[in-house]
Amino acid sequence: MKRTKKTWTLIGTMAIAVVLSAGVSVPTFGGLAFGMGDYPGGTLHAVWVIQGEEDETPVSYTVDVIPDGDLFEMIETITSSSLEIDDVGSGFGPGRAAGTAGVQYDEDEDENIDTSPISALDDRSIDVQPNENYYLPDGARLVAGDVVEYAGIEAVMCTYIHPNYPNQIVYIALTSQSMSDLLLFPVYMRTEKDGVVTMTIELAEFIHES
Repeated sequence: MKRTKKTWTLIGTMAIAVVLSAGVSVPTFGGLAFGMGDYPGGTLHAVWVIQGEEDETPVSYTVDVIPDGDLFEMIETITSSSLEIDDVGSGFGPGRAAGTAGVQYDEDEDENIDTSPISALDDRSIDVQPNENYYLPDGARLVAGDVVEYAGIEAVMCTYIHPNYPNQIVYIALTSQSMSDLLLFPVYMRTEKDGVVTMTIELAEFIHES
């Protein structure tokens, strides 16, 4: 979306709504960029459930895109039963939604697996096919499995590994390139470190009307 209005609304422990404004940016999730760079238009409603460590409270992340003349209003709502109002800052938005769930992505390579090599598929407009192997930059590899479905959207469940992070693994469901233009995050993604789940995100609702 090149021309948009954005509103961020957060509902915290006291059900207080905070509205912030900021410039449009392409969000990243653990180093992997997702869509809406070429939003095709129409009305959009999507809800993801983000879970940090297993003992943490899940967070609901909702994005609504509403046509408004020649603009689009983009409303992001993050709902949490444990999030404090002081956690909200002027830079809040999709790029920090994972942090809202308690998942803090450190830039130190030794900390969290780098998923940016997956972006090479998008750069080359490659739609991932079931049961195929994809060799990515930096020695990373994506092993595609079966077709799955989340909130009515078909995707290919994949396993991602990176040689620099032998103790970490990512399970991610990738949609077609055209569908990814409607998604801020993947329809499903789970990261594990030393066999322990560190983050899960799953698309729970999705409605797009042209």
